[in-house]
Amino acid sequence: MTLTQLLAKAHAGRVDELNLLSHEGAMYFVEVLIEGQRRLLKERETDVRGWAFRSLNEARHVLAELPMESINLVHLNVCDEIGPANQALPLDAAAMRLSVPLRP
Repeated sequence: MTLTQLLAKAHAGRVDELNLLSHEGAMYFVEVLIEGQRRLLKERETDVRGWAFRSLNEARHVLAELPMESINLVHLNVCDEIGPANQALPLDAAAMRLSVPLRP
C-alpha cells in the first residue's frame, strides 16, 4: 500500500489500526490494518519491501496528512524476532504496544 492509497483509505474512515513496527530498534515499518488485512506501507507499489523509517519522527513527518490522532509504536521481544518459543502464540503476543500521538 502506498502513501496515496493510505491517505484515501484513512479519509474514507477505513483504517482500523496504524502501527509503527520497530525492527531491532534501528528501522521502523508502518503496518496498516484495513478490514482485517495487514499491509505494509511502501514507497512505490512495485516495491517488495516496506518503506523503512529511521525514527518515529521521520514516520510522523511522512504521515502528517493522515486524519488519525495516534499510531501504535510496537516493539517485539528480541526472542520473538528470532521465533516465538511457543508456536501456539501469535508472533506479537509479547509485543509492547504504546499509543503515541501522530503529531507531537
